[in-house]
Amino acid sequence: MSQYKDLVEYQKKRLKAEKWAKNIKCLEAKDGYLEREFNSGLIDREYQDGSYEVKRKAKPIEEIIDLFEEQTKWELR
Repeated sequence: MSQYKDLVEYQKKRLKAEKWAKNIKCLEAKDGYLEREFNSGLIDREYQDGSYEVKRKAKPIEEIIDLFEEQTKWELR
């Protein structure tokens, strides 16, 4: 079973990074819209009339994992 240890560790890290990526990093509300930036890099904008647009797509999962590790390495100490 030890042959899968690296794969299992990677999957644990990926799941934690995916959960972290969904957290809001920054909010901005002005001129009739609400803009949210997520840890994944995704930026979306919702207008008062209910319309919605994506201003920037999320980064690839490998980048998100790297960002997650960078942000959380100080919390683990």
